[in-house]
Amino acid sequence: MKKLIKHVNQLLIGASTASLIYIVALILKLDVPSLTIQNGLIVVGLGAIIGLYSAVFDSEKLSFLTALICHFVLTLSSVLFSLLFFNSSITIIQEVGFWVSFLMIYLIIWGGVSLYQRISIKKINRKLQDNYHKR
Repeated sequence: MKKLIKHVNQLLIGASTASLIYIVALILKLDVPSLTIQNGLIVVGLGAIIGLYSAVFDSEKLSFLTALICHFVLTLSSVLFSLLFFNSSITIIQEVGFWVSFLMIYLIIWGGVSLYQRISIKKINRKLQDNYHKR
């Protein structure tokens, strides 16, 4: 049951993150598809799938670098598949802007997740220290 809850949480975080990035891109008037029900569902669905990919970081058999490479490849593959399937054109990958945008978004999200994890770890360590000193 704990694993199911964790995966649902990853799914929701992925969908939320993708939605937030899409909204920010629309507000900044970046070159993204207009907001339609179909585009919104694609963004939420793709974000949810990519959120589930973060389970690869839970593997004790993979080093962090290997898990990161796997996550990056899975994410890129999903984005390219969605472009091909829903856009019926994959010529966008020939544009430098696509690659720069993809890498920037991936790095920003990765940085945010890393920062969140560091803060969480520090809080946990602080609580453990406090409990140890209370004895």
